[in-house]
Amino acid sequence: MQIPDRPAKIRMHDVMPRFNPKEDDVSLFLVLFERQAKIMNIGAENQVVQLISLLPPDIFQLIAREPGEDAKKYDYVKALLLQ
Repeated sequence: MQIPDRPAKIRMHDVMPRFNPKEDDVSLFLVLFERQAKIMNIGAENQVVQLISLLPPDIFQLIAREPGEDAKKYDYVKALLLQ
């Protein structure tokens, strides 16, 4: 049995389902996302990237239309999604 040199990389979309706007409540989804990000030690600078991997294309495009620096900030994106 061989032990890997580095631990396996676990990504957010491996442990959380994708957001479905027709069935899921966005505020509850974000609470679960934030809890999982904390457990996984995902820094604030990487949270938007991880969140985007869980969003459908129409919501991702909404974020992509925002100014670049704002679109990198989790709190800004969260406020945008909660509107």
